[in-house]
Amino acid sequence: MNNLIQIENNQLAQNILKTNYFDYFKKGNQKSLEIFLLGHCSAQCKYCYLVKHPELYPTTDLNNILKNLQLIINWYIKNQFINEIDIFSAEWLNMDNFRDQVFTIFYNSFKDSEYKPPLIVIPSNMQFIHSKNSTEKIQEWIDLFKTINISICISASVDGKYCDDDRTSCDDEFYLNLRNFLIKNNFLVHPMVSSYNVDKWIENYKWWLETFPGKISDNLMALEVRDETWTSESIGKLLEFINFIIDYKFINIFKKNKQEFLQYILGIHPDKKYFIPYNNIQLLSEDVFNKKDDFTCTVGHSNLVIRVGDLSVPICHRLGYEELLLGKFNIKNNEIDNFEVFNPELLIMKTHLKRNCLPHCESCKYIGCCIGFCMGNSYEVCKNPLIPTMEVCKMYRTKINFLISKYLQMGLFEYLPSVKSKLGEQFYTYLNDLILDVG
Repeated sequence: MNNLIQIENNQLAQNILKTNYFDYFKKGNQKSLEIFLLGHCSAQCKYCYLVKHPELYPTTDLNNILKNLQLIINWYIKNQFINEIDIFSAEWLNMDNFRDQVFTIFYNSFKDSEYKPPLIVIPSNMQFIHSKNSTEKIQEWIDLFKTINISICISASVDGKYCDDDRTSCDDEFYLNLRNFLIKNNFLVHPMVSSYNVDKWIENYKWWLETFPGKISDNLMALEVRDETWTSESIGKLLEFINFIIDYKFINIFKKNKQEFLQYILGIHPDKKYFIPYNNIQLLSEDVFNKKDDFTCTVGHSNLVIRVGDLSVPICHRLGYEELLLGKFNIKNNEIDNFEVFNPELLIMKTHLKRNCLPHCESCKYIGCCIGFCMGNSYEVCKNPLIPTMEVCKMYRTKINFLISKYLQMGLFEYLPSVKSKLGEQFYTYLNDLILDVG
């Protein structure tokens, strides 16, 4: 009987994966495959969950990881997928031999295939920049992949001179070489604002503006780390930083033009270079409002994550705990065969979860301008991934209240009726009600 139940559950899981992911992967839009490559990193960032929770990725055998990576790519091609691939991982681009083996697998597999990703996204702490040889080799790989119509996009996880002392050792030469590499490849950076470094961020932001002028500093995402370490004091420092950003952009970029700045913060400025999804002063945007049902991270409906070391499938890379694994892909005749489901209920939850149905979120007036909590952090702190960490909620509520109060003080919302036609009716009504409530 148990065998029969497992067979039926596996078939159910296969149907769920096909409907929610594989069919989309064949179309090449909307959803991506996240390859969770490595868990151990040479950097020991204070706020990194892989440092705090190494059990999220228990496998360290590089040969096995490379073997499984090849199996995943073979499976991708066999199933005629053409969707984006994200290589999420602890740092690996500075591991010269392993890095070249990984890129070789991708290149040799896709170079003559009709089925390939148009884009491979790789977050990196950019430590390879310290080595001229490594930087040149990675540039060679980027250029080589272009010849087979695959764009390699390296998203730089670099916090900046005043905050990188919490993470890595970097000098002025590193930042100069980093700037040259980013500009050459049109890459951007995604620094993190944590409770550990928020008091340094005003000076750090000024440094970004001076050292990386133009597109790079104008497009800093600077998302907050969503964890339980936020206190009233650190939230106060966060508001000081956000206030500085608003004043700087309003005065120096938009020349005190209130109507243009309103369009910017709402994410509807005609020049799309001014919109960075989910950045720290554009939460009052229709883009965020439209995601109120879903999560903006990989726990949502848009990503399927495979942990390469053991071919297991977690809910997201933050929830790779053994008891929460959705299942794993089995190997037969040196190929990925069937999917064995461990937690069919969690798989159903992942593909149907709506944030506005969760405790604390369903009745929260801020849900339309909040990017949500981290389910991994919630599981670690609250022992339940569906209950938000209260410190994160407090940080976002305080921040959103501040944004509305600041924009009211600036007189921006006086121009809201003039842009009504550019906004959806639901969002316009929601924003008006929130302004009246908070103001």
